[in-house]
Amino acid sequence: MEELEVGDNVTPLQSTAAVQTIKIAASENGILKEEEVLVKGKARKLVMCESGLQLVRQESKSGQNKENAFFTVAWVDIVCACETSSGKSKAVDKNRDAPSQNSYSVQQPGRKFSIHYITRKARSKKLSCTNIVVEVKNGTVGDWIQQIEEKRKHGKPKKLLVVINPISGSGSGRQTFEKFVRPLFDLAGLELVVRVTERARHGEEIGNTFDFSSVDGVVIVGGDGLYMEVMHGVVLRKQQENGIDYNNPDASLTPPNIGFGIIPGGTGNGLSGWWNGVVDAKTAALNIIRGESHLVNILAIFEPSKLIHYSGLHLGYGIFSELIKKSEDRRWMKKARYPYAIVTSTLGKKQVYDIDLEMLVSPDIQEVNKEINEDVSPSSACNWKKLGVKHLIGVAYFPVAIEEMSDKLSMNCLSDKGSAFFVSSFGGVDFLKFMMAVGRHDKEMFENSFIEHHHVKGVRLKLVQNDQANSTRRVEHGYEKLLNIDGEVFTCSVPQIDIRFHSQFIRAFSVFPN
Repeated sequence: MEELEVGDNVTPLQSTAAVQTIKIAASENGILKEEEVLVKGKARKLVMCESGLQLVRQESKSGQNKENAFFTVAWVDIVCACETSSGKSKAVDKNRDAPSQNSYSVQQPGRKFSIHYITRKARSKKLSCTNIVVEVKNGTVGDWIQQIEEKRKHGKPKKLLVVINPISGSGSGRQTFEKFVRPLFDLAGLELVVRVTERARHGEEIGNTFDFSSVDGVVIVGGDGLYMEVMHGVVLRKQQENGIDYNNPDASLTPPNIGFGIIPGGTGNGLSGWWNGVVDAKTAALNIIRGESHLVNILAIFEPSKLIHYSGLHLGYGIFSELIKKSEDRRWMKKARYPYAIVTSTLGKKQVYDIDLEMLVSPDIQEVNKEINEDVSPSSACNWKKLGVKHLIGVAYFPVAIEEMSDKLSMNCLSDKGSAFFVSSFGGVDFLKFMMAVGRHDKEMFENSFIEHHHVKGVRLKLVQNDQANSTRRVEHGYEKLLNIDGEVFTCSVPQIDIRFHSQFIRAFSVFPN
């Protein structure tokens, strides 16, 4: 952990509003504790109030001495307080599994302690952890540490299940955890239960059998697929325990009461990017330590009379299934398999599917396609609207509202609707540009005539036989029964899929920065 002089090009994470709250609390006699201290040999006052900590310095202005709070940090952004010797924090011991701030000797009390806190550099979405060393002049270090620890732990997770996929991405999931994540979790004093997946769908087994009453959250170290597995197991188990018919698309599901965090360690890290604003292991770990959470959406995907799977990222059909199948067949190419699949699928011969489509829309949705002539009844909560048979190369549905924000796209994870995309025939170069725009979150992805976009609460799709559609097109290679669910290949028994959107269903350790 880097020790910085307060005022360097690094600031505590809390917002301006939070800083103002701290200042107001102190100014209105909300002070819990204060003491004269030294910070790098300079006289300061350390102030503890209900909202966090302040460092105050004396300033002479117009012949008058005034106190100025030049450093503030909210409780949510404090990682720990621990005793220090010779200006160096003893909080981190990378060779220990147990929280290392407990390893210092209480038999030799010092006069210095470190406050480790979360920061964000200017113009960056990445978080880091730094510390300041405070020397107590008159008081007791132990009293400060005890009181700070009590306040900063309130409402934060204390014990976590960590599920690691050792072969995800480049096979560095375990190394990512040990190098970047465990030291931060140890610093925060988190108790960990670690499980390493050993086989396909092992994450689902863990989600379906682990005693989650013993932990405050589950941390996924891997890609979107591992989150999908564990989340599916947790959600399915919850429905079984509550006697809910999970095979019924119209059933009202019961949300699980466990929080999820994701440390990016896969090839695809879409969810971690959505939740944290950046794909970065340290940032994700620090957001989990902060404990701030939001309720995010999921999709439930069905074939007739049967649940296929729950999804946290997307459902893809047609070309999106072809892409993931081709990449899975060439795992030996590692990360190069994805550009290979995109190029060969988009520049080669493309299959066109005749799909009978329906959308589940809310009364307030006014952007439904002009070809839908039926009126939406204001008395109805939701209505299925028929789009008829469309000649498409692919369908994609996301449990977020993808919206235009200036020149970029915003992934609104807290929306009460998902984004459905219907993709018609296109030139290969056009689709490559589309895929690149998706990767950049560029609004150019909407500026294509072959893309139809809707915010809806559900989608039904049914592949129509060629003779019914009066079409000469043929669907080859069995792709018509393949689904891309969060980057994993699934097979349905019949190409007739019902996808339902469930709003604010999973508690995610996240910040959703703009």
